[in-house]
Amino acid sequence: MKKLFTIILVLALCASLAACGYGSTKDAKIDLGDSERFSEAERQAAMDCVLRAFRKWDTPCTVQAIYYDEASYDAEKEAFYASSFDQGMFEPEDVILLYSDFHTPEGAQAGGFNPDENYTGWKWILVRDHASAPWRVIAYGYA
Repeated sequence: MKKLFTIILVLALCASLAACGYGSTKDAKIDLGDSERFSEAERQAAMDCVLRAFRKWDTPCTVQAIYYDEASYDAEKEAFYASSFDQGMFEPEDVILLYSDFHTPEGAQAGGFNPDENYTGWKWILVRDHASAPWRVIAYGYA
């Protein structure tokens, strides 16, 4: 009986730790926006990729929103294609730019973030190898 109780306790502890990520995304507002370039499924897949990335961060931030804004994307895409990131490696339909808002907790200084601060308009650049390939994050930040 004691052995069974110990096993159940260990399993419960492991499950609770596995459910915890550093970044909390459970209450994040998701705004797929409108797009003539990407389908709703493509935008959702890209946002899911960003949510997974947030959960792996070392800084325990709380994600408030993730959104796609095609007008902002159009305004910034030329800078991306002119940058050293691209170098002609990606087709326009295989690059998406998302934005996020998040909050860092008090005492959080890991990763260069200020403690107890809101970050808005944080950019995420995602690419894929072709239309049916999964998205992957290649850069993020304010730059």
